[in-house]
Amino acid sequence: MPEDTALSERRVAARLSRVPGYRVTVFYTEPTYAAQRGIPLREYKGSFFLQMPDRGSAIARARHLFLDAERRSGVGWVREIVRVECEQVGR
Repeated sequence: MPEDTALSERRVAARLSRVPGYRVTVFYTEPTYAAQRGIPLREYKGSFFLQMPDRGSAIARARHLFLDAERRSGVGWVREIVRVECEQVGR
């Protein structure tokens, strides 16, 4: 690896090591799916580990990633976020 690339990678790694990590858990339901199947509403969750400058940014990014995954899933039902939990990790 060229010296300037290695130096650049070390600088990025050093910067990232100073950015706090957060585990954001998005709890959601699928009311349309439950209604179509005639089953009780169930709560699901998706977790994201993110290195962001603060808690608010981590939550906003997790919501964006969750909604993006919902759009890409191609299912015909709606996922409704019911709550979000966020905890700082690794510090």
